[in-house]
Amino acid sequence: MRKQLFLFFILVGLVLFFLSWTTSLVEAEPSGKVSIFTTIPQKIIDTIKDDFIKKYPGIELEITRKGATGIQSYVELELGSPKGLTADLIWTSDPIYLIDLKRRNILYQYTTPEKDNLAFGNDAHNYYYGARLMTVIIAFSSDRVYGEDVPTSWEDLLKPRFSGKIAIADPLTSGTSFDAVAALKDKFGWEYFEELFENGVTVMKNNSKVNDAVLNGVVDVGITLDYMARERHASGEPIQLVYPKDGLVVVPSPIAITYSSNNKAGAKAFMDYILSANGQEQMVNLGNFLPVRSDIFPPENAPRMQQLVEQQIPIRWDDLATDIIRVKGRYFDIMKQYNYYAEPEDY
Repeated sequence: MRKQLFLFFILVGLVLFFLSWTTSLVEAEPSGKVSIFTTIPQKIIDTIKDDFIKKYPGIELEITRKGATGIQSYVELELGSPKGLTADLIWTSDPIYLIDLKRRNILYQYTTPEKDNLAFGNDAHNYYYGARLMTVIIAFSSDRVYGEDVPTSWEDLLKPRFSGKIAIADPLTSGTSFDAVAALKDKFGWEYFEELFENGVTVMKNNSKVNDAVLNGVVDVGITLDYMARERHASGEPIQLVYPKDGLVVVPSPIAITYSSNNKAGAKAFMDYILSANGQEQMVNLGNFLPVRSDIFPPENAPRMQQLVEQQIPIRWDDLATDIIRVKGRYFDIMKQYNYYAEPEDY
């Protein structure tokens, strides 16, 4: 009788262990709705969504896509509402806003298993990770600029050859253009922008408009983003790009999980996916972006990770997040000094 009772309890224990084990397996598979606020172009994020859902069919990925300023305004609007922030993930254009959210305890600390493979743009305390890299470059019209006239450095833009023939996205509204201003003023001083405006600059609303201006003959050269110019060039349009030899402005586009997320398992799954080798290949192939992993090749003729690290103009992101108002104010003072005001038709 004792033996039978003993065997019965062993059997019950085994059944309970098996049920617990299988339940944990089911729970380990992420599912449910995951909401992401992002600045990634709609076509690209939609394709990424389709690929991600193939791997995690139980997840419903809800995407809110806006520009950097739009995402910031949307997040702040939700944070001030009774419902609160609904995003599980925020993926924006540069680290500045996520640094601010980190300081306000809005972000969730998470150590991704991909961490050791990531070479650029990561928070030291694991609140966000660079998920794509963009580089601010010089784009030029291959119809009107050639031979010795092709600029190879930032200082070349100060030459009389480009007087009145330069375009830049407005740093007061474009986050990556602001990043470029911050980097270049640290390297060359504010005098660089005084000389640039003295040489004649057309200020556009965003980087896409800068590329349009180069292609439409409004200007000959533009300070813009590499992936945009590379994409236009690949489509056969007469625009080329130069990575300036006197310093690269490298902008990591970071992703973070929110502290208030109701589906952290799903959010972690998406973050790990986009930081994986497959996710970074998607960044290169779909968007012409530079990868954050050194084991993934960048687009053709783009710099490898070692070159980015060695030739970058360092940007002190934490300091910049604190000084953003002061830096924008100094830039605006230069605009006033040269009597430049961005009119609606410039946009």
